[in-house]
Amino acid sequence: MKPKRLSLTPYAKRYLPTEVSDLRNGRIGSLRKIVKRMVGTLHAICFLLFALSPLPYASHAYADITNPAAPTFSTGDPGAVLAKMVASIWKAGVVMGGIAFVLYFLWGAFRWMTAESDKSKFESGREKITTAATGLVLLVASVAIIELLGRLLNIPFLESLSFTIPSP
Repeated sequence: MKPKRLSLTPYAKRYLPTEVSDLRNGRIGSLRKIVKRMVGTLHAICFLLFALSPLPYASHAYADITNPAAPTFSTGDPGAVLAKMVASIWKAGVVMGGIAFVLYFLWGAFRWMTAESDKSKFESGREKITTAATGLVLLVASVAIIELLGRLLNIPFLESLSFTIPSP
C-alpha cells in the first residue's frame, strides 16, 4: 500500500523528498510520519521549557508558609514538646499515606487497563485498587479519630494544618 502524498508547495515539491529512510529501523517511511515524530518531540521540549521556567509571580508570597510536619519547638514543658513531636510525626505519616494512596491507585489502574485478556493482571490491578481504597478509608478514619480525641480532650492536634491568608 502506497503512502498518501502530501499537497506541497512547488518549492517543497522540488526540495523535500516524499519518502526518506528511517535510520532507527532501516525501513522507508513517509515524511509525514517523521514530521509527526519531530512535532511531538518539539511539543514535549516546549512543554518542559515552559514548566521549568520561573514564573514572574512566584517570587512574591503574601502568606506566611510554615511546614506543619516540622513545627518550631519551644524549650518549655517537655510533655508539650513530646506531644508536638508525636503530632508532627503523625501528620507526616498522613501526608505520606495520601501520596502512597495516589501512587498505588494509579499503579493498580494502569495494571487493570493494560491487562488485555490476561486474567491474572486484571485481578492484580483490581486488588491494588481495592487495597488503595482500603488504605484511604483507614487514613480518613485515623484523621477522624484523632480529631475526635483532640476535641474531647481539648488538645488541638490538627491546629497547624489550617492557615490564614492576610488581607492587604
